[in-house]
Amino acid sequence: MRIPAEDLAPLGHILEASGWVLSLAEGRVRRDLDLDLQLFLALAKAVETVGEAANRVSDATQDRTPEIPWRLIIGMRNHLAHQYDSISYDILWGVAAIHIATLIENVRRLLPYDFAPIPLR
Repeated sequence: MRIPAEDLAPLGHILEASGWVLSLAEGRVRRDLDLDLQLFLALAKAVETVGEAANRVSDATQDRTPEIPWRLIIGMRNHLAHQYDSISYDILWGVAAIHIATLIENVRRLLPYDFAPIPLR
C-alpha cells in the first residue's frame, strides 16, 4: 500500500514516541508506576504523543489500515489529556508493556524500507 506523503511525518512520530514508551517501560514492572511519579508522567506524555500523531494520520490511511486501532489510540490520547484525573495505571501499563510493540510493527509495515523520520526533538 502506498502511503500519502502527508502521512509520513505523523507515522514517523508514532514510531518515535512509541520508542520512548518502550524505553521508559524497559526493565520496569507495573508497580513502578505507583512508586515513580516521573515514570508515570513521562509514560503518560509519551502515550499521549502517540495518540496525537495518530490523530494526524489521514482518514483515508486510517480506513485502509484496520489492523491499527486508530480510534482506541486517539481515544487514549483524549483521555490522558482531558480526563487526567481518572487515568487507569493498569491500562497505561498495558499499552506500554503489551500493545505498543504491535503498533510499532504495524506502522513499520506501512513505511518504505529506507524511511527516516524527522525527529520530534
